Amino acid sequence: MDFQEEIEHILSTIKNKRKALGITQKQMAEHISLSQNAYKDIEIGKTKLTLVHLFKILEFLKIDFSELSLKTTKAETPEDEEDIKKLLIQQTKENREIKAMLKKLLEKS
Repeated sequence: MDFQEEIEHILSTIKNKRKALGITQKQMAEHISLSQNAYKDIEIGKTKLTLVHLFKILEFLKIDFSELSLKTTKAETPEDEEDIKKLLIQQTKENREIKAMLKKLLEKS
């Protein structure tokens, strides 16, 4: 999966969760201090999503950062599967650390 497909996956996950929770684009936009049109442009991929807005959205929708991870790697052997599990565990730990750092930054702003 290339970078653009990963971005589309993230935006799709956000949109689906927003709709499942019954949150409108207007409500989301207000929460992250954007106009409804600006938020709509992010959600459809017309405008780039900043990290600050991403983490505000994830927090509002209660999406764990790890839910955005693309797990498209397939194991060919049991050893490969074990290696993949180890990498995913490491990635989850790193994601938690990144989320904590960004949360601190958001609290300061």
